[in-house]
Amino acid sequence: MAKYKNHKTFKSIVRPNTSGASGNYSSTTLSTGTSNEKRNARTRLFYQAVAHNRITSNNSYVISLTLTSGSSTYYLDRVTLLPGETHVWNEQDYGIDLSSSESMNLSWFISSAHANDELHLFIRTKDLVSG
Repeated sequence: MAKYKNHKTFKSIVRPNTSGASGNYSSTTLSTGTSNEKRNARTRLFYQAVAHNRITSNNSYVISLTLTSGSSTYYLDRVTLLPGETHVWNEQDYGIDLSSSESMNLSWFISSAHANDELHLFIRTKDLVSG
């Protein structure tokens, strides 16, 4: 039976203050962790991502969920978040076993930013170990 441990949450707050701002936020790869952090992990499972555009924001964000594998980027989903909206990607729809060099990414774009704009990003993973 498979066992999961090393639950990790990667989180970021984005506050763009310029027009045409974009960026990328990603989870770390299993291969970049120390041996203590890996603790016999065979593979990493992406099981949730959350993007939240704060109600105090003035503008909407375009968010893309992607998988990076080497030099290839695979686009899984794209949503537009209005102020106050949240979008969640769950394991049931997007649960992906990541090889040791793969990572999940949330890319964001905003066409015109305001000082009040604020985006919260979360990516959750857990590691599969022998059991």
